[in-house]
Amino acid sequence: MQILGRVVALALLALPLMAASPPRIAPDDPAANLNALFSRLRAAKDPAEAQVVEGMIISIWATSPSDTANLIYQRGVVALGAGDKELALDLFTACTSLQPDFGEAWHQLGVANFALNANDEAMIDLEHALAIEPRNYGALMQLAAIFSIYGNQHASLQALRRAYALNPHIDGLGARIEAMAREVEGQGI
Repeated sequence: MQILGRVVALALLALPLMAASPPRIAPDDPAANLNALFSRLRAAKDPAEAQVVEGMIISIWATSPSDTANLIYQRGVVALGAGDKELALDLFTACTSLQPDFGEAWHQLGVANFALNANDEAMIDLEHALAIEPRNYGALMQLAAIFSIYGNQHASLQALRRAYALNPHIDGLGARIEAMAREVEGQGI
């Protein structure tokens, strides 16, 4: 509930920023909303605008058709934020069992598994999240971290590039990709 409140507050603060060309929002069509928001995110001219659009995207991702799943998800987010990784794992597992197409719940389950050093399980969860929502740049960033741990720098670089293509406003990501590309692909002649 707290996350949703913060997202709404950010959205209200950003109304002046978005007045020039707001994304077209269809109340009952999350897919169309996400398409419009991703276009807006790529076109954002400054970090403040990008942050507002990111919040709107995340608020759509963090909502399933099931009120019960939404409540369990929100409790999982709170548990993860409080450092209770085991409880978060249990809650996100319950959430994905109840609502198997809830991509963001799979993403957060992957985050919880990663926090518990269960990298194989995290990778499976993150890939499941990306099968549901291929534009989940957070899941791509997490997957890149796991690939890097396993020593697969090429796969890590590819995941980071995919995340950057979706959200070029992730702080420091462009420089990180450039540095990793020099390591993985070498210097051009």
